[in-house]
Amino acid sequence: MAALMVHACKQIALALLLTVAVGSAHGLGPAGGNRICRFALNATEPVCESSDALFNQGAQDSDTWAIVDVLVWPTRAWIASHGGWEPAMARLRAGTTHANRIYAQSDTRVQLRFDLVRDSAWEPTKPADVDHPDMRNISTVRGGDLLLVVADVNESLNEIGCKANQCGFANSPRFLDTANMWAFNNRSFAFVFDAPGVYRSTNAAGQTIFANIASLGMLMAHELGHLMGLTHGDGVGGPSFGRFPYSGGFIATANNSNIGDAMIGFPPGSFFSNPRLQCPNGVPCGNPATADAARSIKETRFELAAISPTTWRARGFGAGLWFNPREPGQGWSITQQGETIFAIWFTHDTSGKPLWLVGPDLRLRPDEGFHGRIYRVKQGLPLDQATGRPAILDPSDVVDIGNAVLSFNSPDWAQISLDIVLDGRPIRIANGLSRMRFTSQSQTCGLSDNPPGDFAAAWNRASEAGWGLFASHEADIMFAVIMTYDRARAPMWRSASSLVRQPDGSYKGDLFKTTGVALDAVGGPLFRPLDATNNSAETINSAFVGAPSKVGELILSFTDTNTGRMIYRDDAIAVDKPMDRYIFSSRAAGCR
Repeated sequence: MAALMVHACKQIALALLLTVAVGSAHGLGPAGGNRICRFALNATEPVCESSDALFNQGAQDSDTWAIVDVLVWPTRAWIASHGGWEPAMARLRAGTTHANRIYAQSDTRVQLRFDLVRDSAWEPTKPADVDHPDMRNISTVRGGDLLLVVADVNESLNEIGCKANQCGFANSPRFLDTANMWAFNNRSFAFVFDAPGVYRSTNAAGQTIFANIASLGMLMAHELGHLMGLTHGDGVGGPSFGRFPYSGGFIATANNSNIGDAMIGFPPGSFFSNPRLQCPNGVPCGNPATADAARSIKETRFELAAISPTTWRARGFGAGLWFNPREPGQGWSITQQGETIFAIWFTHDTSGKPLWLVGPDLRLRPDEGFHGRIYRVKQGLPLDQATGRPAILDPSDVVDIGNAVLSFNSPDWAQISLDIVLDGRPIRIANGLSRMRFTSQSQTCGLSDNPPGDFAAAWNRASEAGWGLFASHEADIMFAVIMTYDRARAPMWRSASSLVRQPDGSYKGDLFKTTGVALDAVGGPLFRPLDATNNSAETINSAFVGAPSKVGELILSFTDTNTGRMIYRDDAIAVDKPMDRYIFSSRAAGCR
């Protein structure tokens, strides 16, 4: 198998990011003079400050996620090559999801949050345009930590020369002050050159090269990794290989490729070296005795996230049901009130059975992300038995299994990253999310002190804690998911995708059950070659196994916007229950 894509890093206008200021030799102590450097508007030299405290935080805190803001500048030619704005954005969202999965699975504790650059009349046409004021100042104006330009392979920007596949490069400015020559700064940028569709070409050896969404995500992760201090070397040659001696990537066998060889090696293996990762043949993808690229990012993640202040985030996006359109069969219910989000992940366990996980208290932090713990409920009462008493009988049945961070790019685009342990198996995963839309009705979302005007909410019964109904509502259609338990008391969920308003004001539709792909297998394995016979990241897209099966009918009726009733029958479980809107703050997020 040949290269997935050609990768080249050239010195174009600015210096290639191959080395950075040296910190601690092993990343376990003080950074020894690390710097974050920031350019003011139209400045030619940055103002630099010590970031040792942030490095020490990263070296000592192995749990907290850091959110790195990435400004994404899609060129008009790239948008046109994919058929216009909507299909181009669908591809971009899929690619960024894959990139975030690489960062999550590599245990970097980094989540990428994206801000689209859409409001500039000017755009770069050649690499030297990075010195244009519109590009030079964009991170300062918009508060992005890193800048990523997404262009078409056939544009003049592409001086690398790849035309039949994908490629890119990453640069960081040199400063006259050599003490800060390679410090993290808000003028670091990367270019990725994308080919439309699932593009196939053949190299001189007759091997297939793919340019698909999975490889686009890999390329994004690769180039942004350079801006975080990673190189193509194995890191054993000393500090010149990167910010730390181990910041390159471990290379031992053909199956243990580093971040660079994941793009151009034979065959591609890991993307960020880390000893916890397993290559397809079971060989560890990293070795801490030589190099560990993921560890380098993890220890510097708070420095990276502090390059630019987060100033442009809007709040109040979290309301309704969210999912990845490329991966139907699982999704999230997000209920935001004030600065807290109550989130439920409706997915499938390692055996393919319906599973729901809950983040009941994701709190807004200064980075504008919602952070908190994730829990699994081991068992509960079927709803026809949970009448006037909790569905969860024993508090020990609620188990803390890990943590998560949720952040929003826009009212309709978000991402969540998780590190959990399920059935004894560590799972690090990231999901790109889009707000579920099922009508053409235009909506504006935000926090409000006024009562919501629709029924999009979490619903339950205070005296029967442990079950819930979660709904999205647009015009005369509702989509609902029920969090409940089967006759064996195992957690399960049911969904109704089209509840239609009836003449009496109620909403009625079919209720379905699903069998699905394990939550960590949706989207396809990341650490596996993508060749003509194993292009799994393009083919494993759905979380379903087979079609959903109808189990009954669901009827929802409402007395007002805060009280209602649900009636359904499923597997001989007949349910007729009053329910109340779940309220935990005076200000609620909603869409109108």
